[in-house]
Amino acid sequence: MRLLHKCDLFRVVQDKENHLTPATPYGAAVSIVTTVLLVVLLLGEVHGYFSGHKNCHITPSAFKNTLEEDARRQVDTIHYAITLPYLPCHRITTETMTGYGHDRDAEKDARIKYFHIPYASTIANTSAEYLPGALPSESLRGCFIRGTTPLSNAHASFNVIIKDYVVQDSMKLHPDFVVNEFYIGNQYSDWGVPQIRRRTLQPLAGFRAHYELSAPYLFQFYLQLIQTTVDRPGKDDRFGYQYTAYYSMLRYGGAGRAPGLYFAYQPSSYSMDCEVSYDTVSHFTVNLCAVAGGVYTVAGIVEAGLEWLARRRRLREASAHSKRNAEALMKGPAEK
Repeated sequence: MRLLHKCDLFRVVQDKENHLTPATPYGAAVSIVTTVLLVVLLLGEVHGYFSGHKNCHITPSAFKNTLEEDARRQVDTIHYAITLPYLPCHRITTETMTGYGHDRDAEKDARIKYFHIPYASTIANTSAEYLPGALPSESLRGCFIRGTTPLSNAHASFNVIIKDYVVQDSMKLHPDFVVNEFYIGNQYSDWGVPQIRRRTLQPLAGFRAHYELSAPYLFQFYLQLIQTTVDRPGKDDRFGYQYTAYYSMLRYGGAGRAPGLYFAYQPSSYSMDCEVSYDTVSHFTVNLCAVAGGVYTVAGIVEAGLEWLARRRRLREASAHSKRNAEALMKGPAEK
């Protein structure tokens, strides 16, 4: 207890000889709480100084006009990896369609690889690459596809469909699928701001569907692409897309588009712009002084209040003790 009393930071000079007021247990308790609180707040200020302030806001889309052509081409690219456990690779094809028909430029620049996987398997890691013209064995009649394709300049749809489809295929080609990854633009391990997360960058990642359907269906996804930038002083800026996704099913009517996966997308007219900013050294120093001074001042007021209550209690106890002594003295002569 004596050691704790020595922790009292709020002792003051009480006489001309510079003697300090006695240490009290409540003064020691307030001092310990104040020290812990100061350490926590100062560490928070230091962390905030080095991590910076992160702010995001919605603005009319503009970054496509500020990027160079190569950078824009890299950003405007769809990256995907899809597992089709019941479809052989030689029966799968991709396309990019706009309101005017095929986007030949996007289809020409697409880079796609097909891999054989065991039938009914959903694995996404295999080296059995499909070679055009080669038929798979009976045990490898599933397909895993990974690739990139450029975004179209207009509202468009990237499609993964059954090639040369006929109605009889519905009895043997099941529509199950797993979207392992599907993102647009650059993929950074750290965007630098907490507002941008994997679930907004890849909301379709991990999406899967298993249906026991006797009729063919089209599986449609509607994506709203939100252009995203992060301005990081002294570091490379971040450019990419977040997107929202809506899913629906449509039964194949026997004509028109073939059964498969349809990813219709449209860039939003607004973008999300984020910025990381840092305080100056002078501002950081002022914050530290303000935190230390404010906490110590408030703690001093609390300790003074406790001291006043303790003094009042001691006065009441002393008054009650004096009263009891006086009553005892009065009773003594009376009894004699």
